[in-house]
Amino acid sequence: MPEIPELATYLLISSVTGLVAVVRTRFKRSGGKTVKQTLNCFAGWFCVGFVFSLNIYAAAIYTLPGEVISYESAYEITYPGPPIGKMGHCEAGLWIKDAGTHRRIALCTNKAKLDEDIKQGMTAVWVNAHTNKLGSYIMSYTFIYK
Repeated sequence: MPEIPELATYLLISSVTGLVAVVRTRFKRSGGKTVKQTLNCFAGWFCVGFVFSLNIYAAAIYTLPGEVISYESAYEITYPGPPIGKMGHCEAGLWIKDAGTHRRIALCTNKAKLDEDIKQGMTAVWVNAHTNKLGSYIMSYTFIYK
């Protein structure tokens, strides 16, 4: 799967948002706009466009059509899990290698759920994932004996 230049997309959307705001502001208010006011307008709307474009690929993965695939994968459990927010971590982290993107996906879970789901000798996980050209997301997973 060829890599999509995410950062370039974010910067392009942000730049277009900033330019549209500047052009609209310049023509709407024909009063003497200084260069500083124009740059402030561009910078403000550039930041707004950047923030709103950050999750565009994640949303596209969920909403665009694709196929549901199932595969077997190895997993890794870490204590504590991946960070959530600025000040905390999940109790436990479940890391699964995604077959579609060849990246490791971190899932938050807790020790009680893992103890309930994983029995002695279960060394793999069976994953159902929705995948398309932009990426994939895990729909469900089940621990299995290999």
